[in-house]
Amino acid sequence: MNRLMRHHGAGGKVRALASAAAVFLASATALGQASLPVNVGETVHTFQASNDLGRTVVTLVDTTPTGLTGAVPGTNFLAPIFWNQGAGANEWTADNLGQVYGVTIDGAANPNIYVTSAVTRIIYPNSLPFEAVFGPLGPGGIYRLDGTTGAICPLVALPSDADSGLGNITFSPQHNSLYVTNFADGLIYRVPVGACPLPQGVPLPTYDHGLQGRPAEGLTAIADSGQTGPTQLGRRVWGVAVHPTENRLYYGVWWEGSSVGANPTEDNEVWSVALDASGNPIAATANREFAHPALQPSFSNPAAGLSFSNTNSLLVGERTASGAHQSRLLEFTGATGAWVAQPTNKYKVGVSDASCGGGGMSDCQGNVWTAGDGVIFGPQVSYGLMRIPNGGNAADTPSWTNSICIDSDQQPTDTQDKTQIGTLWHHRGACEQPCGRVNPVGLVPQIDATGAATGCWTYTFTITNTSGQPVQFMLIPDANVSPNVIPFIPALANNATSANITVTICNVQPGPFSFPIVLMNTNNEECCRLEGDVEIPDCFNTPVRPRAICTTAGCSLSLTIQPLDFPVGHVFIWPVSPATLGVNPTYYPIAIPQFGQQKINIPFSGVGVGEQMCVRVFIHTPDLRECCEQVICVTVGRECPDCPLPVSCDSIDFNNDGLFPDDADLVDFLNVLAGGTCSNDPFCNDLDFNNNGLYPEDNDLMSLLSILAGGECID
Repeated sequence: MNRLMRHHGAGGKVRALASAAAVFLASATALGQASLPVNVGETVHTFQASNDLGRTVVTLVDTTPTGLTGAVPGTNFLAPIFWNQGAGANEWTADNLGQVYGVTIDGAANPNIYVTSAVTRIIYPNSLPFEAVFGPLGPGGIYRLDGTTGAICPLVALPSDADSGLGNITFSPQHNSLYVTNFADGLIYRVPVGACPLPQGVPLPTYDHGLQGRPAEGLTAIADSGQTGPTQLGRRVWGVAVHPTENRLYYGVWWEGSSVGANPTEDNEVWSVALDASGNPIAATANREFAHPALQPSFSNPAAGLSFSNTNSLLVGERTASGAHQSRLLEFTGATGAWVAQPTNKYKVGVSDASCGGGGMSDCQGNVWTAGDGVIFGPQVSYGLMRIPNGGNAADTPSWTNSICIDSDQQPTDTQDKTQIGTLWHHRGACEQPCGRVNPVGLVPQIDATGAATGCWTYTFTITNTSGQPVQFMLIPDANVSPNVIPFIPALANNATSANITVTICNVQPGPFSFPIVLMNTNNEECCRLEGDVEIPDCFNTPVRPRAICTTAGCSLSLTIQPLDFPVGHVFIWPVSPATLGVNPTYYPIAIPQFGQQKINIPFSGVGVGEQMCVRVFIHTPDLRECCEQVICVTVGRECPDCPLPVSCDSIDFNNDGLFPDDADLVDFLNVLAGGTCSNDPFCNDLDFNNNGLYPEDNDLMSLLSILAGGECID
């Protein structure tokens, strides 16, 4: 096929392209196709398109147990893949995206995919074409691949040039932000996630390791030279990740490597910096975590990818920026300021045990996925993904013996894809370790001296700290909750559970309510954030059905209660109006299961037939830990000829369903008038709607119709 190549190098060449894309499509079509959305257990993978812009540069690979059905360790497996095939301008090809490297996903229900522009001569230096190939946003482009449709959206272009491009990208759900490294200026950009394209004028906060990070450790600042091309070594950053519980941004610093030579005085490094509540780095907290162990004879390659495993160890994926087979997947355990290197051969990647492409991520079972520049070599040849079993493969010779391997372009018999393999993002989803756990204890309304609810609730809970650090303070930055600062004395240790914490929640409607919780360590640094979730009860979703009737034996209010949120064990009745209203008794111990119903009869006095009475009804769980309240008003009816006549009609809520005026009132009235039943039988008001002592008569019906129409009662 022939395509016009997007070329930002000299000459703007037109290249006749090979038909490898057609071979790729035919090969993959013979397999089962994967599909969006990105499900837990699937992997998004980037790679270079070589000399055919019609080839894909991003694929979604089904690496779930279902997708890996039939995979045999130590051999190449053709897993189901997806690249939005057939979508024209929205296919994930070099023609639409240019060459890309960095990849991550966001926290949407159907996660969106984000990829970053790559300069061939830096990231894929030995691949064809040697010229820079970019999408419509140029060398600083970030693209979003829609998590539902796969459509390509140009998110934003960072300032870069055709000799530099971008490094890598990660997403922080805690701050709903992307963090992107830029080879051109050495800055890490925070890009908010939301609208795409990003509206003009939205600020993009930056962090400068050379000018802000190094001085925090007492090291000489390194300013950007301002020249075209990559910024200087020592301020050049690549891999990036956010620690899920420390709330620190980790990043790899590039000092040396196979493409730039060994540095006699400096080693490649991993640094971190704390993030504030908005997700911006706090420069004064920058910390040099560790240097890479040397790769024989005397240098290492830079950390192109960082990630935290399902046990919060740090995986460091090196990348050979010139050639191949000189980059490792390293693991460090511990926490900021105290990382411990694990054996360098714990995770051996492909050929020479050191063919890591710059990425490594664990799955929920502790297996580690990585991208390798030669994951199988002989008798098969495979370049692409490799799943190393939980615990590593140090004892495996060759390294792929017990690993599942997937060729990136699904053509393991074609020529070698040397230096064309990019990186990956494995969707671990639900097994991500949380910052902490909120353990509810109880929720009760606050009642004033008159027995009325104040509208506020007292919520009691405990918190289990899983942040990895001792926690000194808990902050609740929500105006509806108080107090907002809660100290732990002594500090709450990691994995410990606090004593009961009690807060007041006000001005919140019934239903789900969430409030932010920020955990602070003993240095008053933010560890991490989580959500407190509470259900503000509304046990009167289904109305209490009232009926007040006076007979020769006295007056009684009947209430049928149906709780929807919790079982009921106690009911309290409080008279509201008129002032002459008396209720006795005011307490009823009953047992109503959730969604059940029960009728109680409450004797009252001081209110005549035809008058309205109001009571406040409180219901409580059997253990009195939760309750809600509601004022119930009803017009008193009569069932005796000697009762005094009222001066007005009964309530127009004839069927007592809490909805009035509505058609059901009229329908129920006519049904009862004709000898039928009421939809809320036996809870309808009597047929003498106008309370003139004559019933049933035309004036009862006419009165109901008149009031429904907004008129007067006919007596």
